[in-house]
Amino acid sequence: MSNSFRTVHDILDASRRGDSLYSIYQGLEESKSLRNEQQKNAFEMLFEILIPSLTEEQAQELASFQIESLEVYATNISSSIAQALSLFNGNKLFLNRLELIDEATVKEIAQFKGQSLSLNEVQQVDEATAKALAQFKGSYLSLNGVQQLDEATAKTLAQFKGKALNLNGVQQIDEATAKAFAKFQGYWLSLNGAKQVDEATAKALAQWQGVHLGLNGVKQLDESTTKALSQWQGDELSLNGVKQIDEATAKVLAQWQGDWLELNGVKQIDEATAKALVQWQGGELYLNGVQQVDEATAKALAQFKGEIYARKEILEQINNFK
Repeated sequence: MSNSFRTVHDILDASRRGDSLYSIYQGLEESKSLRNEQQKNAFEMLFEILIPSLTEEQAQELASFQIESLEVYATNISSSIAQALSLFNGNKLFLNRLELIDEATVKEIAQFKGQSLSLNEVQQVDEATAKALAQFKGSYLSLNGVQQLDEATAKTLAQFKGKALNLNGVQQIDEATAKAFAKFQGYWLSLNGAKQVDEATAKALAQWQGVHLGLNGVKQLDESTTKALSQWQGDELSLNGVKQIDEATAKVLAQWQGDWLELNGVKQIDEATAKALVQWQGGELYLNGVQQVDEATAKALAQFKGEIYARKEILEQINNFK
């Protein structure tokens, strides 16, 4: 029977009793009184206090847990510990406290046979490490702590054969790096840390043949960059960082032939911009950030043939004209 914890102090009591790591871990998963931030702190206590230095034996025990996902808070692991953790039989392995990881360790952890591998605190990845990561056979690879990637490393990471590549920490993407990412054969590419994308970079990204492109860090879109990006033939485009959109940019964006467009960062939209935007032939338009619209703008938005997602009161205004 697993533990049931009411407070984080119960974890220490369980440890003093000699309860197994699995019993403690499962107790944290199931404890209804330890949720959200409390539960997160409890998991941290499990690794930082009960397991100040993860041993190979402890890693083997963790890997034996019969659970869907395993989150390990260790800040440093050896290749032998990585090898032990890679034997975990669940679907998701989170190693989001590791800041540095070498090629040998990555080679071992990449043997994990689950579907999702997250290394979101790793800040630097060189070409050799990227090559090892690209060997992961699962579907989802997340490296959201990496802030910079050169062209060679991007090319190597793009060889990952899974479905989704998340690189939301990368803050700058140039044309060469974008061309490298365009070779990725998965369906989901998330680059939400990039603050800006110029026309040349947008043209390169538009060559990618995937389904979902996340560029939620981009704050502004000019007409020429939007025109280049609108040539992308994917289905889902997320631009939730864009705060303003004018009529000219909306006209160009409406030429994109995808099905799902997110503009949840836009706070205001006028009648002319709305008329331009509703010419888009896609199915789902997200405008959840728009705070209010006047009657003329609501009437214009009502002409959209697909589904608009917005604040309740705005949807009510729009529906009055349908």
